[in-house]
Amino acid sequence: MANIGTAWSFAGRNDKALEYHLRALEKFAGLIDAEELGNLHNELGIDYNYQHNYEKALQHFLKSLDIKEQNLENADTPGAKRHIAATYTNIGLVFDKIENRQKALEYYHNALEILREIGDSANMALTYNNMGIAYEGQGEYEEVLQSYFEAVKIRENQGSENSLARTYSNVGVVYYLMDKPESSLEYSLKSLKIIRETGDRWSYAITSNSVGRTYLKMNKPDNALPYIQQGLETAKAIGNIGVLCESYDFLSQYFAELLRQY
Repeated sequence: MANIGTAWSFAGRNDKALEYHLRALEKFAGLIDAEELGNLHNELGIDYNYQHNYEKALQHFLKSLDIKEQNLENADTPGAKRHIAATYTNIGLVFDKIENRQKALEYYHNALEILREIGDSANMALTYNNMGIAYEGQGEYEEVLQSYFEAVKIRENQGSENSLARTYSNVGVVYYLMDKPESSLEYSLKSLKIIRETGDRWSYAITSNSVGRTYLKMNKPDNALPYIQQGLETAKAIGNIGVLCESYDFLSQYFAELLRQY
């Protein structure tokens, strides 16, 4: 029954997933082993998280964590520790969504400690990225950059192109918020170079706009225009209304800057 719930999750039907996972918990809670019970509570946490019921999500993630930590004495393996780290991360993500960034960071640090112990560099990079987002929510930009650069170091060594491009882009956004447009442009262009090679049109539209916006901030409208046009055309082609609106906004800023100059 729990497997049926998980199948519904993969199909994007979180309402049905929740229904079957709750049924499984009711019928089998006393019959399945600790590992399966911990995983079931984790699935329920994911279901409630998708429904924005963060109180229930936290309840099940914390229950999952408690079960998994108690069971670690019987299953002290890298796989078991990786599952605990994933649950710490899930709890951190929920706290970040309800804007309790300090608690989010506490759980991310716990996840990071385990991932470092078992040598899981890919998930370490993800955790550093999550930490950067949490710090950004607090306006702590130096800490944001420190976290993102840790993710960059890992991803450059891994050769994970799509993830590296996203992290470069994140760094560019932070430098923009810090009013450092030259550094912002450097990382946004690094990101765009990779994105061109990977063919990720969604990211291409967003990052082209970011480059255009940065050139506008630097009072270089002629440099900005080609990137804004690229963002606009790509957003239109893929039907991304949000990015398309952003492109038109930057285009209006471009014309306003021309009028100001002339």
